[in-house]
Amino acid sequence: MNLYNKNLVVTMTITEEEMRKCKCEVSPAKKRMIRPEMAREKADYLKVLANPTRIQILNLLSEKDLCVCVLSEAMGKSQPNISQHLTKLKDNDIIESYGKGKLAFYRIKDRRVKQILERI
Repeated sequence: MNLYNKNLVVTMTITEEEMRKCKCEVSPAKKRMIRPEMAREKADYLKVLANPTRIQILNLLSEKDLCVCVLSEAMGKSQPNISQHLTKLKDNDIIESYGKGKLAFYRIKDRRVKQILERI
């Protein structure tokens, strides 16, 4: 096996015993592997979260339900801009909205989001 580090080439020799040990792990690894469709779903979910504005929105919503006017004012962004991000989050079942008088309030629907926010 060759490892490339700039101009240095390192050659590693793997013994037959080490190769057998590695091959023993293939079958258990295959059993633990998720289906390609599930991997795509997870990647798509993370793509929705992978936006700085959406991360800021979710951080604010992790503390308290808020309306778009408060979110846009707190973040210094236009209401249409925040609304677009809220729609993307809502379409992916990450947040939900409810009416309170004439205002729509948003809250986190997917509990995994709070765990993700704590870990990043």
